[in-house]
Amino acid sequence: MSKRTNAPVYTFKVKNNILGRVFIKAVKKKLNSQRYYLVFRGRHSDRKKLYTKLNMEYKPGTQNDVPLNHAETFGIYIKEKLKYNGNAQNS
Repeated sequence: MSKRTNAPVYTFKVKNNILGRVFIKAVKKKLNSQRYYLVFRGRHSDRKKLYTKLNMEYKPGTQNDVPLNHAETFGIYIKEKLKYNGNAQNS
């Protein structure tokens, strides 16, 4: 029997515009919030240039997520909560 992990599962890539935000609200509404939650990561086509503009340190070879308000797109992950209904997950 394999162990269950709490690793987020990459699910969507959504543009940072009105349509994308409406889609995110719809997903949040349908998601079983007792068991799952969403994790957002900001994405940008030229992170290095953006980091320079924002006076932030860019580290090559790392993930370098972009602040959500400056992101071109959002990477959306669904993550299972460690405790569901007050019971710990089975390992």
